[in-house]
Amino acid sequence: MLTINGGSSSIKFAFYQAGEPLKREPYGKVDRIGLEGAILTFHDAGGKKPESRDVDAADHKSAVKFLIKQIIGRGTRLYGKDYFTIYDFVKATNHFSDPEWDGEPLEPEPKD
Repeated sequence: MLTINGGSSSIKFAFYQAGEPLKREPYGKVDRIGLEGAILTFHDAGGKKPESRDVDAADHKSAVKFLIKQIIGRGTRLYGKDYFTIYDFVKATNHFSDPEWDGEPLEPEPKD
């Protein structure tokens, strides 16, 4: 489960693994949105040192777009995911669509 909390100049996010109790997995934040020196901090599960990088986040829309693409990239690389399923009941993804980067949607191919 992914949770996202937006503030006036930040976005915090966390993944939780289902179960009793919920287990927090990777989490982080984008700070200083709309200000000079915006930064993404990403904490992987396992207590490793957090990773940080500068981001171009002139507004919340650009910050969310960057964040979603980072999450997808890390999820496929770190956790061996072959695809993601996004259920968007309110069409929020339309606000950060990027056909040039995203390409055409592909149906996942089952692995044997």
